[in-house]
Amino acid sequence: MIQPRNLIMILILTFGLWSLSAYQITLAPAQNDGRVFYAKRVIDKINVNNAEYVLGEPDGKFAEIKPGGELTVVMEEQIVFNTGADDGFVVVQGDTSYGLAGLFSATDDGKTAWQPLWPGSAKNGFKLGTDVFLSIQRTNIIKIANDDPNRPLLVDAIAGLAPDKK
Repeated sequence: MIQPRNLIMILILTFGLWSLSAYQITLAPAQNDGRVFYAKRVIDKINVNNAEYVLGEPDGKFAEIKPGGELTVVMEEQIVFNTGADDGFVVVQGDTSYGLAGLFSATDDGKTAWQPLWPGSAKNGFKLGTDVFLSIQRTNIIKIANDDPNRPLLVDAIAGLAPDKK
């Protein structure tokens, strides 16, 4: 039987993979006139050095997520579906591969479930999903998993983009 933690990792790795390169900070915010907000608290870490370095704005300090490791954070605000723009972005260093998931309400009685976050239109950007139905979805808990078996994942920041008010 698959353990719940392993199932989460399988979902993240299966649905949330994409390759990244070169440290980028300014790509995703340019698409959006709204505010940028960041991770404010680490709530879980597995095989991570300096997890607290992922908190706040990019500052050139990196949390190191070892191969197979994962890091879960609480964001300063809810990340919500953004029509026509990315919902957030990750600031990383180097060529690497990772999976992202968000913890969403799954039922009317408040049960939650991890759902993959999808690649956005900007490099390192992400979307809550591709279906407009997701406009009612929101999350403030993000998990990032390193799926590169050989190299650490260096993460400076995880950001959400508040929808613009046009």
